Amino acid sequence: MFYTNLVELPRAAKFVALAWVYEDEVFHKAASNKPLSARYFFPPNAENVTVGFEGEPGLLFPLGFEHLGTEKAQNSITSREYYRQMVHRGLYSRAYEKMFPVHPDRSYDQILLFDLTAHKLHDGAKLNVHVKYAAARSLPGYYLAAVAVQQMEYTYHHDRELTCKLVV
Repeated sequence: MFYTNLVELPRAAKFVALAWVYEDEVFHKAASNKPLSARYFFPPNAENVTVGFEGEPGLLFPLGFEHLGTEKAQNSITSREYYRQMVHRGLYSRAYEKMFPVHPDRSYDQILLFDLTAHKLHDGAKLNVHVKYAAARSLPGYYLAAVAVQQMEYTYHHDRELTCKLVV
């Protein structure tokens, strides 16, 4: 079983963060009355996750992240390399076991970050997130949350209108 999500990216996006959230943490249910505080997960039971543009190999790993949402993630070469890159860039400072625990459903800071500064993005650019699940299939209620960041420049002068321009 597999699923593909298309994430629309704004022109000149600097980076994109991808995570999966559980519906109870983002949609309010009056019966449970839980506070809405999203925790970020890798897709449960995901054997392979490939993130890239149409017709191109994956962004960080050409063949994708192996065993990302399974218990094998802790021993995966792609998991170890991703963690090493995050620490090297100063984007993550916690222990490896916090991002890739023995039980994958117990970590809350499982986010995939992709630097897009080397790519020339046009209007309507789409990032393909292809997830292949294990025999256990995906768990119901998990949704992809994507956040793309672009840089804007705002200029304010007294007695004039606020102006905004996209920094390319």
